Order: sequence, then C-alpha cells, then structure tokens
Amino acid sequence: MGTYNENLGQGQVGSTFDKMSDRVKDVLDDAETRLGDAGSKVSRFTSKARKQAGVGVEKFEDLVEAHPIAMVCAGLGIGYILGRIMARG
Repeated sequence: MGTYNENLGQGQVGSTFDKMSDRVKDVLDDAETRLGDAGSKVSRFTSKARKQAGVGVEKFEDLVEAHPIAMVCAGLGIGYILGRIMARG
C-alpha cells in the first residue's frame, strides 16, 4: 500500500513541475516579445534623434556662415565667462 501512495505522489509532483515549466516558458516568451518591441522603439527613437540633431547642426552651420564675426565674438564671450566661473572654483 505504501508503493501506491508513493507513485501517486510522484505523479502529482511531475504534473506540478510540468505546469510550472510551461508557465515559466510562457513568461520568458512574453518577456522576449516585449523586449523586442522595446528595442525596436528605441531604435526608431534614436534614428529620429539623429535626424533632428543633424538638422540642428545644419542650422547652426548656416548661422555661422551668415554671421561669422558675430559668432566669433559670441564664442570669445562665452569662453571668457566660463574662464571666470572656473577661476572662482
């Protein structure tokens, strides 16, 4: 009679283990899908950010070409201010 109970217990443990294993696989598959979706969103975002940064650089270049003396003076002024701030520290 002890053998019957032992076999019944092993069957329940095996069944429970199989259910847990299937659940873990489902969770991992779901996580993989979500991470893939997040990765593609990040890729689209960085691509858009690169394009916008390129547009900003082009606008700045156009501004420097249109007003070179003013840009040199602005650069010197910013350098002077930063130098004074850093000299205090």
